[in-house]
Amino acid sequence: MEKKKDVLPRIPGAGVCAQCGTPLDPGDFFCPACGRKAEVRTQTRSHKYIFFIVPAAILLMLIGLASLTIYHWVDNITLYDTEVSLHVGNKTFLLYDISPERNRAKKVTWSTSDEQVAFVDEDGYLEAVGAGECVITAKAGWKSDEVTVTVSPGPDFERLYWLYCDEMWATVGYDGSYLLIDDNPYDWDEYRDSEADAAIFIINDSLGLPDSLWIDMCQTSWSMGRQSETFGDVNVSWTYHPDRGLEVRYKYAEW
Repeated sequence: MEKKKDVLPRIPGAGVCAQCGTPLDPGDFFCPACGRKAEVRTQTRSHKYIFFIVPAAILLMLIGLASLTIYHWVDNITLYDTEVSLHVGNKTFLLYDISPERNRAKKVTWSTSDEQVAFVDEDGYLEAVGAGECVITAKAGWKSDEVTVTVSPGPDFERLYWLYCDEMWATVGYDGSYLLIDDNPYDWDEYRDSEADAAIFIINDSLGLPDSLWIDMCQTSWSMGRQSETFGDVNVSWTYHPDRGLEVRYKYAEW
């Protein structure tokens, strides 16, 4: 009788030879490379797919970060003015535009090349400090723009007139030496032009004059006559009459 050969059980699933690492097919009892009895080092399903799952997760994360960065990416920031001329004590806002439009709320950082000439705060509010020239830089994201600021001594009444006044109730000197505002130019009984009063308040602030000055103006009566105070380069005088309203004159102190 023929002796039965030892029959090894079929190897479930694919694997690799434990000796030499050669891939084995299901049913291989001996390694086709080294000829040794097959001892299977199986590859579990989790090991098979981990090489796809981890890179895919990292790729999705990178895509998400890239999308977020692109959404908040600033293409450009542009200041409305390339040059600004002010007089010492003048204040103004620097206006700008950011593109694309969806990023207009992005934080803008401001800096000045010389705080002795002009100072700018975090909102782009510029104040002329001393005579000279400096550069103001606005930066959003990786983009920036610059404006050159030239500061001259003394107040610029002509600029204040064109910014805040109306010819119906304000007058500026041809030589720029004074600015006159009358909140009741037609002398109507018990009338005060609200726009003229607002202009006086704003001009006081633009010239760096104290808040108490506006209070003093409002509390002046007709019997007190014309009042006058000097603040640095600016002389301010005012008078009030019930029938003629409040009249304020700004003048360069040395003129």
